[in-house]
Amino acid sequence: MTDQPLNATVTHREDPFEETAIVRVEPDGWDLPAFTPGQFATLGLPDPENPGDKLLKRVYSIASPPGLPYLEFYIRLVKAGNFTQRLWPCEVGDSIFLEPRIVGTFTLDPIPEGSNLIFISTGTGLAPYVSMTQHFSGKGRWRHLAVIHGVRVVGELGYRQMLSEMSQADEAMVYLPLVTREPEDSPWTGLRGRVQSLFEEGVFEDHAGFPLDPEQCQVMLCGNPDMIDEMEKRLKPLGFNRHTSSEPGNLHFERYW
Repeated sequence: MTDQPLNATVTHREDPFEETAIVRVEPDGWDLPAFTPGQFATLGLPDPENPGDKLLKRVYSIASPPGLPYLEFYIRLVKAGNFTQRLWPCEVGDSIFLEPRIVGTFTLDPIPEGSNLIFISTGTGLAPYVSMTQHFSGKGRWRHLAVIHGVRVVGELGYRQMLSEMSQADEAMVYLPLVTREPEDSPWTGLRGRVQSLFEEGVFEDHAGFPLDPEQCQVMLCGNPDMIDEMEKRLKPLGFNRHTSSEPGNLHFERYW
């Protein structure tokens, strides 16, 4: 027996694409703690190769807003990863470990209300923004918001319908999905290229509808570390500087590996 029992249940699962899943986990007989959109939780499962040892664990950003009886996660299958290999066969009704402690500093807490926000993500790095947009939309937390999501093909655009509908209903929000490998003859008529391509001179303003002004904008980056590094290099000469605990800035990071 492991020293940490499986204390939660998978209550919902959908697979938007062959290597991505949206999974909801609900505690068994205990209440979820309060959390702030952008924070993460730890999931755990037994290791089939080492039964009785400690659980395999992995941290994931929470995609659901606070106040629900479950936590939702947007997860990508990592073929070389021990945990997602174990997680992938899980179905609704299966038991899982959910760490009761929720932590993380990638939140809107250090960002002044009424700022222009730019959420930039690749792949499942979209997850914390899904929580933020659902929780804060319509509450005046931002003046303008651009949600930028870069993936390879259209099928990987998790939460596409929800974000499209939110942006249509909220004139302060714009949703900008991009694809890099979608076949040219597909029905897709949206943006193509890496998220970095939106930050060529004048391109962002044309699509977002507000200026890329470091005095008014706060940029959040989550996902592939190469994207984060390149975006920092592009934005720093424009007056964007990394936010740290000791030095406030307008550029906020969350690396996924």
